[in-house]
Amino acid sequence: MKNIFDGQGAVSHSWLFYGGYPEVITNRYYLALVYLLLICLTYFGSLFVVLKSIGEGRQPALSSSRSHRYKFSMLVLSSWDHSITSDEASSNLSKGIASILKGTGQTSNFLNVYGTTLIFSLINIIVPMCISKLPVIENYASGKLELNITLARVFCLRMANLFALVASLYSNVTKLTEECTGTVIGQEFYKLVVMDTIVHVVVQLSMAFGRYFWTMQKYEFNLSGAALVLIYRQGLVWVGTIACPVLPLAGALSNLIFFFVNYLIVSRTCKPPIKRWNQSRNTTFLMGFLLITIMFIIVPVSVAIGSAEIIQLGQSNHGMESCGPFGLEKPTAVYMKFRIQQVAWLQSALTWVVSDSVLIAVFLVLL
Repeated sequence: MKNIFDGQGAVSHSWLFYGGYPEVITNRYYLALVYLLLICLTYFGSLFVVLKSIGEGRQPALSSSRSHRYKFSMLVLSSWDHSITSDEASSNLSKGIASILKGTGQTSNFLNVYGTTLIFSLINIIVPMCISKLPVIENYASGKLELNITLARVFCLRMANLFALVASLYSNVTKLTEECTGTVIGQEFYKLVVMDTIVHVVVQLSMAFGRYFWTMQKYEFNLSGAALVLIYRQGLVWVGTIACPVLPLAGALSNLIFFFVNYLIVSRTCKPPIKRWNQSRNTTFLMGFLLITIMFIIVPVSVAIGSAEIIQLGQSNHGMESCGPFGLEKPTAVYMKFRIQQVAWLQSALTWVVSDSVLIAVFLVLL
């Protein structure tokens, strides 16, 4: 039972991790090539899904022209929710409409006044200075600006944590080890997803219900913070999938648990928010963070796939024995081996697929 959580023992030699996959199952089924193609499909498929979601979020609504010309009238006459039955929800909605009206007048000046300052601040401010100074200097009049800055800061810290983990794993697996390098990497990310889920469940339930029973007051649910947790966890899944093919399934189960835990917290300990969640604007903002995440993660994964000099996933210290579907070769070499064994016309087609004319066109489309 312990090995299910840490990935050690007999589990480490199963199909859950990189080392459990041979190069060829039969003479006709190239498992190494299928493994490589599924990894590429996972990353580039995720990239296209994120870009599609951002594009849909940026499409103007049918009433966008009228809402820009008659902002005040649209907010005052069309913002009320007539299904509200409680006094608390009615009061919160009134405060939320007032907050939107207050922020509407400041939206036009946001980019001109805070755009450049915000970008340089996020790049140059040091974490200890943020901890000591930000509670004093953060006195923004616009709730939207305050939310965006907070989300960007937390996102940067989480991504720094993720890349520190990747760097630490690289320094450890490049040393001599008795285990398969790919399996060791997969085990670490698998354990990280499992433990991250357990810690979040325990901490969230303890803090939410402990605060509720201590004060007997309901609080607003931090929706943006929960979204950033999911983005960080998705980053773990993306970067670890190459060494642990079962990680997307573990991530899906983790997100399912995360959903039900947050549903329990919201239904029992939270009140309706005063500041309403603008789905289209905030979803596009968070999907932008997800796009940045996958773009940065594709870089180390591409290095692992295209180069055998920097890191060898199939390296093992058991004599000259290798492990995994790619052995001691770089993963892209299996495509070349598969191509030369085909008939002439299929060889030409497979050569054209990876030619400069195709790859450059795909790169330009992504840009």
